[in-house]
Amino acid sequence: MNLEKLRMRLSIIVLVSHFGGCLLIIAMFFLNGYTFEEMTTAVGLVAPMFAYYAGVVIKHIIGTGIVEAAAVPQKQVTKPFAWLSLTLPILFALIIWCLCISWAYFRRYDTFEQFKIILGVVEGLFAASMGALVAALFGK
Repeated sequence: MNLEKLRMRLSIIVLVSHFGGCLLIIAMFFLNGYTFEEMTTAVGLVAPMFAYYAGVVIKHIIGTGIVEAAAVPQKQVTKPFAWLSLTLPILFALIIWCLCISWAYFRRYDTFEQFKIILGVVEGLFAASMGALVAALFGK
C-alpha cells in the first residue's frame, strides 16, 4: 500500500469513528440513555481527540495541495505497518463506542464517575498509540 492511501484511510477511520462517537453519545441522550450532564461530559472526553486529529488531517491536506501525479513520489509501506495503522484505531473506536453504549443502556458501572474514568483511560491509550502512528505517517 502506498503512504498517501494509508494516510487517507487512517484519516477517514479516525475522523469518522470519533465524529460518529460524538453523534452516538448525542443520539443516546435524545433516546434517554444519558442525562444532559452525562452527555456533555462524555462528548467532552471524546471531542478533543476528534479535534486534534481533524487538525492534523486538514493541515496535511492543505499542505499537500494539488500537484501533478507525476510529481508525487509513491512511497510504499509494509503490510504489517499498514495493518497495525488501520486495525488499532478501529479497535479503539469499537471499545469507545461499546463503553458509551454500555453506560447508556446497561449501566455496567456503579457510578458515572467510573464510566468517565474508564472512558478517559481508553481515550488516553488511544492517544498514546495514535501519537506514534501520526508521527510516522504525518511527520508530527
